[in-house]
Amino acid sequence: MFIYTFLFKWVYVRSFIKLLILIALMSYELQSYSQGTQLSSEISIDTSVKGEILYINPRVYNLQYIFELHPDSNMINPEKHLKVWIPVFGEWDEQNPVNLISVNPEPDGTFVDPEYGNSMLYWDFSKVAPMDSYVVVINYRLESFNVYTEFDSLQEFRYDVTNNDYQLNTRSTYLFDITPEVKKMTKEIVGQESNPYLKAKRIFDFVTKKMRYKFVRHTLGATMTTILDSPQKDTETGEIYYEGVCDHFSIFFVCLCRAAGIPARSVIGPVGWGPWITEDQLKLRSKLHTELTQEGFSATRLYGALAGHIWAEFYLPEYGWVPVDPTWRQFGFRSNMKLNFTKGRNLIIGPNAPQKKHNGYGDQWIPLHEGRVNAFGWGVWNIANIRVAKGKFLHFSDPFPADGYSEFANNLYPEYKAEVNVTNFKKDFILSLLTSKVKNGGIFTEENFVKDHWLNYTREAYLCQMLRQITGKENFDKIFQNYLDIRISEGRSISTTEFQEIAESYSGSSLNHFFEKIVNSKSLDQLGLEMQVDTLYTLIKQKDITSAVNSYNLLRDKYPEDFNFNKEQINRLALYLRNVNMFDESIIVYSWMMQLFPDWFEVYNGIADVYRYKGENKTAIKYYAKSLELNSDFDYAKEIVTAIEELSK
Repeated sequence: MFIYTFLFKWVYVRSFIKLLILIALMSYELQSYSQGTQLSSEISIDTSVKGEILYINPRVYNLQYIFELHPDSNMINPEKHLKVWIPVFGEWDEQNPVNLISVNPEPDGTFVDPEYGNSMLYWDFSKVAPMDSYVVVINYRLESFNVYTEFDSLQEFRYDVTNNDYQLNTRSTYLFDITPEVKKMTKEIVGQESNPYLKAKRIFDFVTKKMRYKFVRHTLGATMTTILDSPQKDTETGEIYYEGVCDHFSIFFVCLCRAAGIPARSVIGPVGWGPWITEDQLKLRSKLHTELTQEGFSATRLYGALAGHIWAEFYLPEYGWVPVDPTWRQFGFRSNMKLNFTKGRNLIIGPNAPQKKHNGYGDQWIPLHEGRVNAFGWGVWNIANIRVAKGKFLHFSDPFPADGYSEFANNLYPEYKAEVNVTNFKKDFILSLLTSKVKNGGIFTEENFVKDHWLNYTREAYLCQMLRQITGKENFDKIFQNYLDIRISEGRSISTTEFQEIAESYSGSSLNHFFEKIVNSKSLDQLGLEMQVDTLYTLIKQKDITSAVNSYNLLRDKYPEDFNFNKEQINRLALYLRNVNMFDESIIVYSWMMQLFPDWFEVYNGIADVYRYKGENKTAIKYYAKSLELNSDFDYAKEIVTAIEELSK
């Protein structure tokens, strides 16, 4: 059997229906296309069912990883304690191309783990003159894709259980220990379900229900056994649950999948976005990274915009690896703000590593186990004898429109929702501009964009929306398809001038005004949004609530694309105003909502909260009562009313 991956320029699609069509046209077997380890499998085919994994909207990272080792000369033996292993970003379907630009200093060795194919670099700093710190700097350029999955629940799958990769990703290990207890738990979760996709979904639902987030890695460790050996009991409901961070969520999901016969593995890497952060602005992400275990093991201290994270994926025959993030409650989706350092756990790190005894070496509080690292993320080093190691992430932007398009293009999938998403994106941006004006005392200048990097990032996305309006949807798609083709195939940045030439070649007319006047301007007037922001600001500052509500309704009816906000958007604005103690303004916004969404209990709860913060408890109780009238199960309102009444006695 075989796997075929369709590559439509910047959109990668695995689709079994398309595969069947190709089979009918071809008499020979196609070869597989893969950026990562694939499982050859047998499959039971239902030709009426669709399924696919989509790789779309690449985000470019010009990334620098700095690893620093700061040993105390009184605590180490330089001959034994100065080895370092650092993983290398690899190419996978969802992360490619990856260009390793430079490594300094030159490593003493390289190694590829023979099971999962992860690459790593090795240094032995005992070979250099003693220093106060040892620093490794690695520069990359890589593209990371959003991953979406679509499967029909009736699809049937069958694995080739004799395949080596199947056995690798379903085996029991000291980390994923498939004990009789785990088997029993798995059987209770999946019941009689035989479809691996639906079994994985049941396991996902179970894990997200039973796991609660708490930082315990430095005290609990990270294996399935340590999770199950530390059950907790909810004092109110009596429910048994388990605690952990993303590490433990991932282990729980992967181990249960393996027990159910579904190939699964963890994925480790940095997540996030912040190209405006410079090296002198780097901050320690968490003081928890400075803590030691009872045995005295330490952890790499992470700095920068990118956080450490662990998620998971499971395998479906003929399609590939389906991303799952139990911590973030995401099933079948991966964001392009995630980067894969390594895949798999319990990884072999090479012949230079200590084997039977860990000799103090490990990663993030956990020592090696028989020459294998529990989770290979930031580096393996001597966590027993060295107290301070730092992992710093910096990344830098390509010229416009790279970052802006990555954000804007999130609105274009799924295709049938694109126009609604694009319209809502504009309204979200208008409200972001409004809150920025509120934050700056009613003033909005170009400085607002300079101070607020996320706002400026969204501005660049809105510029892409403006370009789409100017060029038309069809030309816009062709422009960016060409742009991404060049960027990815040549592995380089494209200047704004070169992009303008691409855009003009499809639009058939000059775009000088857009690129010279609008792209380089941070003026609301040039963005065409000054009227909307100023009008909304005037409305929320009105003293007469009735007049403000009537004025808003007129605007909403006359200019729906700019002012017809949905309830979630208006609610976010009202909450923001409440949180910055602008209570009267928040009440005006909630008053809009009471007219627009009179049956939504959250509206009345929100305005009740504002009146309570103002100290007007009688009015607050009136609105809490209305909220309960619409939702009698809303415990929060019940508790607040009871508390107010108790205080009033």
